[in-house]
Amino acid sequence: MPDRPADRPVLAELAAGGNKSEIPRPNQVWIYGTTRDLGEVRRRLEKCGWSSVSFVVDVREEREWEAELILSRTQTADEDAVVAMSDEIEAALVGTSAVYDGWETSIETGTNATLH
Repeated sequence: MPDRPADRPVLAELAAGGNKSEIPRPNQVWIYGTTRDLGEVRRRLEKCGWSSVSFVVDVREEREWEAELILSRTQTADEDAVVAMSDEIEAALVGTSAVYDGWETSIETGTNATLH
C-alpha cells in the first residue's frame, strides 16, 4: 500500500469492490484554502491535466476555509498512479496554505461502475 494513510482506505474499498485498477476513470480531489491560494493551486494542476469541477467561495465566519476547489482528471487507480497523483497535488500546494482533503473515484469492474 502507498505510504499515505489517507489513500489506504480508498484503495482498500476499491479492491474489496473488485476494482480493475488499470481501467482509466475520473478521479476527483478536494482542496480547501483561501481564494488566492486555490487559484494558484488550480493553475498549477491544470498544467498537469486537471480540470475544475467546482470552485466555491464561502466567507461565512463559521467556515474553516474561505473556499473549496474540486478538480477532476481521468486516470487509472492503481497504487502507483495514486501515489503519483498525491505527490503531484502536494507539490502544487507548496508555498500556499491550501489543504488537500482527499480524493474519490469509481469502482470499475469492466461491466459497471460504483462511486467511492
